Amino acid sequence: MRQQYIFYAKTIRRRLQDVAAVKVTEQEDSDRSLFYEINLVLKSGEKLSLREGTNNSDKQEYEQVAAQIRQFLQLF
Repeated sequence: MRQQYIFYAKTIRRRLQDVAAVKVTEQEDSDRSLFYEINLVLKSGEKLSLREGTNNSDKQEYEQVAAQIRQFLQLF
């Protein structure tokens, strides 16, 4: 997985077996607009953000993507 920051990018390697959950979280930006993120929660408790939305993101779309990831990882 590659995490992109403003001035650099970082590659993170984790085992698929270490993923305990896939969650969609609701966040609020500085303008108080809501957006959603898809996070992998590892067995260690570490959270990895996979996809961050914009303030006009559709929660249902994020839930569908998270469900597909759960299915692939067999997290039921």
